Amino acid sequence: ADDNADMRGYVRRLLGDYYEVHSVANGIEALAAIHHQRPDLVITDVMMPGLDGFSLLRKIRADQSLQTIPVILLSAWAGEDARVEGMQAGADDYLVKPFAARELLARVGAHLAMGRLRQETAEHERILRSDAEAAQERTSTILESISDSFFALDRDWRFRYVNTAAETTLNMKREQLIDREFWEVALPVSGPDLEMQYRRAMKER
Repeated sequence: ADDNADMRGYVRRLLGDYYEVHSVANGIEALAAIHHQRPDLVITDVMMPGLDGFSLLRKIRADQSLQTIPVILLSAWAGEDARVEGMQAGADDYLVKPFAARELLARVGAHLAMGRLRQETAEHERILRSDAEAAQERTSTILESISDSFFALDRDWRFRYVNTAAETTLNMKREQLIDREFWEVALPVSGPDLEMQYRRAMKER
């Protein structure tokens, strides 16, 4: 994405021998193209009318379906401050115009490889999260179907899960129990010996 036709054509010719390139004249067109066909990498000029490079970058990073796309900023702004501002905004790289053809090709190749790895990692995390949620749902279904009281406590002895049978036994709804300390509920009923036995069991495993 670059409003300068000469620069746009130069980058398109440079990368076109190795990649499928779609060029646009501004950030608004870039965002529409990205939503139409998700790219493997975005190269954008910083200064553009309508939607500049930084605004385009923020929109990409704010969209969960797009946020793993590598983004390279191109700018005539030189200096460390400009580069830092680009990286803080979420860019993967920042190139100052004019740049060498070999440098752009090398950086594009590197970020495409990193982008693939990032996408594979995100997909792996999504699968693991989905599996964990399914396992939790199966476990909950089993625990809700049994006639025995079952509850889970964290290390601070606070309720984290209570099944239906435990609600009946404790004579309290799970909404009243979750995050509440076990001893507040159990001691008035069972006395201090219960706490001693529980703490001993945890200490001695």
